[in-house]
Amino acid sequence: MGFIDILLRRRHLLSYRLVFDSNGRISVNVSPSTPSLPDHEYIRLWSYFYTESMRVLNYPENITALLSLATLEKIVDKPFDALTDCFDRAGLSDNLHYTEEAVPGDIVLTGDFYSKDMRRILAAQFPAGISDNFAVYGGVGLLQYSINRCRENSDDLRIVHNTVENLIFLFKGKNDTVNSFPDTAYALAAGSFNSPGRD
Repeated sequence: MGFIDILLRRRHLLSYRLVFDSNGRISVNVSPSTPSLPDHEYIRLWSYFYTESMRVLNYPENITALLSLATLEKIVDKPFDALTDCFDRAGLSDNLHYTEEAVPGDIVLTGDFYSKDMRRILAAQFPAGISDNFAVYGGVGLLQYSINRCRENSDDLRIVHNTVENLIFLFKGKNDTVNSFPDTAYALAAGSFNSPGRD
């Protein structure tokens, strides 16, 4: 734990690195601070990344942000299982190829994920001048990583699926409290509350 983390009373959970190469590959590398990090933290990482990407894309004013929601709707059209391929479901697999192997590339998105009490904090870096599409693709990549982490546990896969559904619902509600979306979407999916729009 670094001095800044101690000062801010936060605990570093993981770092991520998303690399896009010239061959259409997206490399997703996530490095936890501890090997025993629970799988649900990867679900929460995705929900925070997606929310931050929508903020960067200036949702709902940006057409790419609106298309990003439509992409998510395609991905959650069916329940998740161990063979789920987010890029295939989203219609992106002809041009983008997911890998967890390290690859060199010119476009790199990085970030760090922290806990502070029950809250989570994402420090995300979106390089200036990159196409908006890379923020969308990065979200799909981290979602695929989360599914891969949970693929042996059907309950965790359900939580991932429901977290995505809940986040879509919250964004479509055009609520101003966007900062609460990641925690709300996950908590509802994990069963802390009734899911929005459901009994």
